[in-house]
Amino acid sequence: MKKIRFKPEIIQKNEVIGISSLYADYKIAWSLNDTLKISLSKVEDISVEMKRNEKNEILNFSLFSFFNSDEDAFLLLSNQDKGKKLSLKYKNIDYFLFVKTDSVQMREILQRISNSDFINGSFILQADNVLKKIMSKIFEV
Repeated sequence: MKKIRFKPEIIQKNEVIGISSLYADYKIAWSLNDTLKISLSKVEDISVEMKRNEKNEILNFSLFSFFNSDEDAFLLLSNQDKGKKLSLKYKNIDYFLFVKTDSVQMREILQRISNSDFINGSFILQADNVLKKIMSKIFEV
């Protein structure tokens, strides 16, 4: 996977927004685009080799991204492939939204997306080791 060069503060204070929803990834991306006035678009899936129950598996997690000239970044990452979770710590979370922006605070983003018809729940979470590793695969930090 090609890495994207970006500043180290991509994960602000190691926080990430967790999203619970019954809807498909593209509908969540569309809803976030409409609510936050951004343009998330599908990019190459994140492939992760995981060892679970004595087996090694390669799982693919969908990823949507948005970057603008103000150095804002929004990344929507699925937490599930083939019924298996990327982050077992957050097994009840369906998607992670990574945010880097100076124009809006995480709490304001959380408040905006909480009113979406497509989102059952959204929460500010601390990025666990799995999520931090994924971010290092995407960004050169």
